[in-house]
Formats: sequence, C-alpha cells, structure tokens
Amino acid sequence: MGKVTMSQTANLLKFIEERLEKKHNPDPDLVKKHNADPLNKDWQIPEGALWEQSDVVHDILAFLAEQMKWKSRGIRRHVKEWLAKEVNQ
Repeated sequence: MGKVTMSQTANLLKFIEERLEKKHNPDPDLVKKHNADPLNKDWQIPEGALWEQSDVVHDILAFLAEQMKWKSRGIRRHVKEWLAKEVNQ
C-alpha cells in the first residue's frame, strides 16, 4: 500500500459520510428475513424505509486497522534490524 494522497483521503471520507446517511434502500427480501428472525424482534426494520450502511463503514475501518497493524509490524521489524546492526558495529 503506497502513500495516500489528500484527494484519496477526501474521497474516502465522502464515501463514508454517504454510507452513514439514511438514503439507502435495503434489499426487501433481506429485510423480511431479518424481521422474521426472533433474535431481531427488538430490532425491526420498517419495510420500504431508507437506511444507513454502517456495516460498510465498520468493514472499511476494520480493514484500515488491519493494514495499520501490518505496517506497524513491518516498521518495528526494520527498526529492530537497524538497531541490531548499530549495536554490533
């Protein structure tokens, strides 16, 4: 993953902002399936209602956190290797 530009960051934030607006039409079959599940009795989705897509935002944030974790591990590995070389000189 290369360097992220300001434009890319702005586009990502706009995408996330749009996902959090209640303007999306969920799949009617999935809404019926969701509402029929007894575990969702307290979390009913009105049929035909506009909805947000916070699950998409969650997935993006989880992906970015995972990328940051791997990047951090790589940086720590390089720092350890560099320190080992410096100490042994």
